[in-house]
Amino acid sequence: HAECVLVFIHNKRFENIFTKTTHKYEDIIGTQVHSNLCNDKCLELFVLHGPAEKIKGLFSEIRRNKRVDYVKLVTP
Repeated sequence: HAECVLVFIHNKRFENIFTKTTHKYEDIIGTQVHSNLCNDKCLELFVLHGPAEKIKGLFSEIRRNKRVDYVKLVTP
């Protein structure tokens, strides 16, 4: 079991791609914050609780996506 924060930034045009990915992991998402930034960028922040392997799976899918501008997994 793990608890951590996932932060990533993407272009607003690709919102649907990231929404589809995160919906597959709803069971480990405790909190989600979406913020519109300048230059058509979006900041996504997720507080995650659950099996470490499932958290790793979400992080890996986001990181592999070529449309992500920044991704960081913060663990205690």
